[in-house]
Amino acid sequence: MELVDTEFAEYKVDVEYNRGMYGKVFATKVINGHNAIVDLIVHKRGYDDEYGFDNLICIEMKKSSKERFLRKDKERLEYMTHSNFNYRIGLMIVAEKGKLAINQCFCNNYDF
Repeated sequence: MELVDTEFAEYKVDVEYNRGMYGKVFATKVINGHNAIVDLIVHKRGYDDEYGFDNLICIEMKKSSKERFLRKDKERLEYMTHSNFNYRIGLMIVAEKGKLAINQCFCNNYDF
């Protein structure tokens, strides 16, 4: 609902969304033979034959107690921002009791 009155009104916010690879709306996104599921994304669903994917943000979130799992999440974010998925920004957010911090940010070559 926060996007409704903004320039991003046509985008959708999805949790653990994993669809739309290779222009097929119902195909799963796959990275190195593994399904690519990200905690939260902001994107236009599907694939445009002229423009490809129109994806804004992909976010992974972890508790600080789960830091041993961060490497794979960071690799996934980096791939999603530097591949044909075309995410403009990838954020790794780590929550610690009483704090919330962006642990790492990946950006591709889009201008905002």
